[in-house]
Amino acid sequence: MRLLPRFAALLLLLLACGRTTLPARASRDSSRSLAGDWTIEFRLDSVRGPQGSVVPWQPASSQTAQGTLHLSDSTAGRPAGAVRSRIDVDFNPLLGRPMSCFDPRPTSTSVSQDSETTSLRFTPNAADCGFAASGKFYGDSLVGTWDESSFTGPKAKGRFRMIRGAR
Repeated sequence: MRLLPRFAALLLLLLACGRTTLPARASRDSSRSLAGDWTIEFRLDSVRGPQGSVVPWQPASSQTAQGTLHLSDSTAGRPAGAVRSRIDVDFNPLLGRPMSCFDPRPTSTSVSQDSETTSLRFTPNAADCGFAASGKFYGDSLVGTWDESSFTGPKAKGRFRMIRGAR
């Protein structure tokens, strides 16, 4: 009978360590939980092959693009779920070209949250192309996947990581 309490404690510890949680200050409002400055890194996993290619997806070189992202907690003058944002990332080393439909000037980023997944649409007003990411919080980092889409489907995809800057 002495093993049962130890086993239960170990089980609870394992479950607690594997669970991801949002930062405590913003568990109700996903846009506030992301407000601030972030270091952001995008890694390219695969790109769509040329039109009519036998192999529709080709492995990429696993290049990375790094930069910064600032998300405001202000939604003034923005559609629901969108916050003011500024992203400074050069995608040329990653894609060999700029990200399509993406305008790096101060703009809006759409933020949504479903259960433990946080989604960012960096081009919320683009209809025929886009750039988005989604992931889970691990401490003060958001880790997940990104994709560049077009009206014919994804063009490039990979992994990303956002690390909160010093407050």
